[in-house]
Amino acid sequence: MQKVGHTKMNISARKSDYIETTGNESKQHISAKRRLYGIVEDMGMVADFEIHTGTTKTEIGERHYTVDLFAFWTHVATGVTHKIAFEVEGYKGHNSRRQNARDNNRDQGHLRKGICTVRIQMKDLVGKKNLDDTTLKHEIIWQLIRQGMNMS
Repeated sequence: MQKVGHTKMNISARKSDYIETTGNESKQHISAKRRLYGIVEDMGMVADFEIHTGTTKTEIGERHYTVDLFAFWTHVATGVTHKIAFEVEGYKGHNSRRQNARDNNRDQGHLRKGICTVRIQMKDLVGKKNLDDTTLKHEIIWQLIRQGMNMS
């Protein structure tokens, strides 16, 4: 198991400036997580970085996962609180068949535990062709609705 550390992004005291990392993330990945944190917070969610989701039963046995961002969102009308795992898909390691199968297995295990997973491409968060916040918020909502979450 890797030790989780902190990376200080700048001298201001915002929560998103202190991002826990596993020590092997690129600066772009950290910037993407930081931007995603701001978007998620703007959507009314309470979030934190690099959260262990405990033991998850999957088709290939029990696994222990840490997600890039973990959030809680409470539906105003019903008072039901939802758990959401956010993953920033990097340029490497997330485009092979094997990794897609692993990610799907992980997502299904989390869903059985009542945790929805939202996956956002790093290129959509940072870089020259990144998407605007409104488009990313719509993508997050679409992914959550697709997993059965009531957002209205």
